[in-house]
Amino acid sequence: MVLELEDRQIKTVVVSKKYLKAVIAVDPITKNVKMLMCNNRDFCYGFNSSSILVGGECPPYCELIVAAKDYVFNRRKPKAKVEEIKGDYKIDTSNKIDFGD
Repeated sequence: MVLELEDRQIKTVVVSKKYLKAVIAVDPITKNVKMLMCNNRDFCYGFNSSSILVGGECPPYCELIVAAKDYVFNRRKPKAKVEEIKGDYKIDTSNKIDFGD
């Protein structure tokens, strides 16, 4: 599956906090959040898949999603490191993303 994120309104950010890293797309107009890649998904599925990942989506209270929303909506200083990805690009979600650590 290939996602084309050529719309300038959608902000894509890399959020990292200690051992957690994720790539998240946030639409500031509709406030929709899409987790593109996360290295904590296996833990979430294994921990309690029925209540944590409802319908296959990450919960809105996930600390990485909250940090991404804080950055995009300028609510407060994010409690994680957030870097915005800029430019026209394609993300191939069938392959894993190498974070270089």
